[in-house]
Amino acid sequence: MSMITIIGYSQSLIDKYKGKTNTIDNVINTLYAVISGEKGEERDWKLMRYINTPAYSYATSSTP
Repeated sequence: MSMITIIGYSQSLIDKYKGKTNTIDNVINTLYAVISGEKGEERDWKLMRYINTPAYSYATSSTP
């Protein structure tokens, strides 16, 4: 299991989002949850900014 550590955020914010960003799978699922939803439904943009911190890097990979 890969663990992710966020640097540069308050401990309360880290604690708030810890379960949503503690693994790569959780980060991806949380990202989809933030950007998905019904038209007009309020999104959690603070969480979106937290996920898109420079500590994260999104890349694609494939196997031959």
